[in-house]
Amino acid sequence: MADVQLQTKSDSRKGRKRLTARVDLTPMVDLAFLLITFFMLTTTLQEKYAMKLKMPDTTGNPENYPESAMLTFILDKKDIIWYYPGDEYLALKKTDYTSEGLRQLIYDKQKIVKEKFYTNRELICIIKVTDDANYKNLVDILDEMVITDVYSYAMQDLTEEENLAIKQQL
Repeated sequence: MADVQLQTKSDSRKGRKRLTARVDLTPMVDLAFLLITFFMLTTTLQEKYAMKLKMPDTTGNPENYPESAMLTFILDKKDIIWYYPGDEYLALKKTDYTSEGLRQLIYDKQKIVKEKFYTNRELICIIKVTDDANYKNLVDILDEMVITDVYSYAMQDLTEEENLAIKQQL
């Protein structure tokens, strides 16, 4: 720590010694820079990042997309994801949120779409949520869309036919 250094000066007229105190402020400067660095770091780490929202163009006619480039996910309870290609909701299959499950499924579909359309930007994922799914599942699948670089994805309401197909699978 800083020492208080006392210097003595003699005053010849009165014969008393006069003491002056001198404080070393180097540690205070070090502390100030540490605090500035700490607060700069914490403010940059606290920045919130949001996903970009792409809204459909409502002025023109809706585009028709090939069913072979579509993949529909239905989020259900207990971290279960039901999926089906195109509009074949009767052919429901089940997967999970692991990298061998959902991520590998998306990569495989991107590979198929790329072979057919010469680009994987044609893949369209439709996300539907049951009443039993939780918010974490929705965030996880949206994160997977970003990680796997899915260009087009949308959220839709679950239809009665899809709901019945899920109940038949259980």
